[in-house]
Amino acid sequence: DGALWQAPWRLFAALDGLDCEPEMALGPWKMGPDPIVSADRVVLWAFSAPGLDHLELEADALQRLFPHAELCRTVAEAKRSMQSGPIDLLHVAAHASFHNLNPMFSSIVAAEDRILALDLARSPLRVDTVILSACDTGAMSLENRFEANGLTRAFLARGAKRVVATQWPLDDVAAFEFMNAMYYNVL
Repeated sequence: DGALWQAPWRLFAALDGLDCEPEMALGPWKMGPDPIVSADRVVLWAFSAPGLDHLELEADALQRLFPHAELCRTVAEAKRSMQSGPIDLLHVAAHASFHNLNPMFSSIVAAEDRILALDLARSPLRVDTVILSACDTGAMSLENRFEANGLTRAFLARGAKRVVATQWPLDDVAAFEFMNAMYYNVL
């Protein structure tokens, strides 16, 4: 309980004398440069909306780092990107909504539509690394604080080895600054 839920599960297994590999680690650990540096197919979902004044700066910065990145500005384009083969790095810059009563109804929000976690989990998407630059994308439901839920769970269901997500509301300026710093420190 409390802050201990963020500790790596491997630590508790080791303290109990167990030799097991956890399926995932929840916490602020560095993921290393390899997944991003070696990304061949990079896709950016950038859904403009009121309150996301720095979204264009974030998209431009990512496109400078990955000039070959596919840019999706609508839900229809994002859904097409899910259909067209494996994605090494998916960066989502948008509004997001966490649904506490049923986390699979959590969503990535665009002006014209939304992508539900349920839709992602059932899609043909294959993805290696996902960076979610949106509010509450790593939020945990009140029912189960011990494993990822909502959008994070949906991406893990689609094969993601790494998901970077937030467990709190994300300020637009802070999101831009954090994502910029993260990519430049990893690359």
